[in-house]
Amino acid sequence: MDWLLRMAAWSAFFALASGSAVALQSPETAQPTTWLGLTGTVTTVEEDRFKVDYGDGTLTVDVADWTAFNDQFALGKGDKLTVYGRVDPALYQSATLEASTLFVEDLNSYFYANAKARKAFGGWATRTDYEPGAVVYIGDVASVNRVQGFVTIDTGKMELTVDTTNMLYNPLDEEGFQQIQAGDRVSVEGAVDDDFFRGSEMIADAVTTLQPTER
Repeated sequence: MDWLLRMAAWSAFFALASGSAVALQSPETAQPTTWLGLTGTVTTVEEDRFKVDYGDGTLTVDVADWTAFNDQFALGKGDKLTVYGRVDPALYQSATLEASTLFVEDLNSYFYANAKARKAFGGWATRTDYEPGAVVYIGDVASVNRVQGFVTIDTGKMELTVDTTNMLYNPLDEEGFQQIQAGDRVSVEGAVDDDFFRGSEMIADAVTTLQPTER
């Protein structure tokens, strides 16, 4: 039942917070934007970046464009946090994410790169109890392979293959209310492993439809 509760919570929040998933995008973004949220533990901190251990490896978080990053709070080794940012080629080429928002568990608070980031995100991450390695991926479905149980999410310059075969139900079949199709905007919950960064693949624990295409 946990997956049902997660799906209901995500769907309800997006409907109430923005009226549609379009609010997830920055007003200045012309193309559909893909977001990533990753939970882990801080290992090292530098002036304009820090590293997060997500269990199977480390992610470099770029905060060079933040307004007075070190003045907002004192981030230290061992802090558990969730970092949110826009997906670009650097994520897969060098395991680097340019952070727009941080949720620091010990402080129970969100921090934003700037006023524009605060407005763009609004608070799209509803859960704060993710374990290290947990990932939330938001994007638009480019294609669906119902035979193999795969969904491809187009990020603009690359594609992420999402494996749904381990889920408790099949979100790709023609039964039930949720029937994922190309063009749907979805949120995918899962865990990060080596395949995520090396092969742009992700095994889904849950897939939530945020904004369906017209049927």
